[in-house]
Amino acid sequence: MGTRLGLLIDDRGQAWSDDAPELYRRLGCQAAGFDLAGYAVRNLGFVHLRPHSCGMRVDLRASCFTTESLITTLYAIADRQPPRILLASFTGEQWRYEICSDIGFFTKRAQALAAGEPVRSKRLFAFDLDAKALRSSRYRAVRPMLKHWRSARGRMDEGFDAIFNETFFQERATLVRSVGRESRFVFEHFGAGIKTMTPDELMQLKGRDICDVHDREYGAWVAESFAEAAFGQRPRVAAIRAAIKTSEGLTVLGTYSRVLLPWRRGADETFVLGISVLRERSIVR
Repeated sequence: MGTRLGLLIDDRGQAWSDDAPELYRRLGCQAAGFDLAGYAVRNLGFVHLRPHSCGMRVDLRASCFTTESLITTLYAIADRQPPRILLASFTGEQWRYEICSDIGFFTKRAQALAAGEPVRSKRLFAFDLDAKALRSSRYRAVRPMLKHWRSARGRMDEGFDAIFNETFFQERATLVRSVGRESRFVFEHFGAGIKTMTPDELMQLKGRDICDVHDREYGAWVAESFAEAAFGQRPRVAAIRAAIKTSEGLTVLGTYSRVLLPWRRGADETFVLGISVLRERSIVR
């Protein structure tokens, strides 16, 4: 997106320059001075992205945009990495404005405004980010481990152990180990600061399959994403909004970023380190 022009995303998730002649012709709106972007957002469920003094402005109409348009919007935001996002939502009667500090918060708000059951009802929303996102200051605490991963080329050594024993990683990291030649993993460590398990559950966790948690749906998703990180052998970053059920009958609502780093120890041991950078957390009884 240029410095002046914006992007219009239609209900099928296709992106257009907001001054594209083809789009004017498609919508039959070629009158001089016609506000194509405003019309498309208010009446057709399009999403409009444009540069703003805070970083990026996103205009949409509540309950009218589609899952496809939201997905393309998230890709566009992740690609451009704005420092902040001004979310302008049209209710049918008036515009409402709020500042989102990052893509995680934007995703949370967009979920609440989205059209249709597929997005509104989802307990888990995850969006992969480009690895360039790790340059952001919000990942400052992760950088020592990321730097060592690069210098050690993903091999565990004493340097890994020293960094891993720091408080941040002990509190906010999950370490899992592959079992034999199977594509399954067991827990080696689960950060107490993540707070989705009781102290007794944490004590009994080591050596258990990462699917073997109270919230089986969430556990299955975690297992799949960790296995994909091990196979890809590169860092993975995601913005996540999740509702995690606990054994105490509570639901933990979390908005966080997660960094996955694959590691190797010895000839045939594979590990994946997951680092959670929390944005927001609440509990629903």
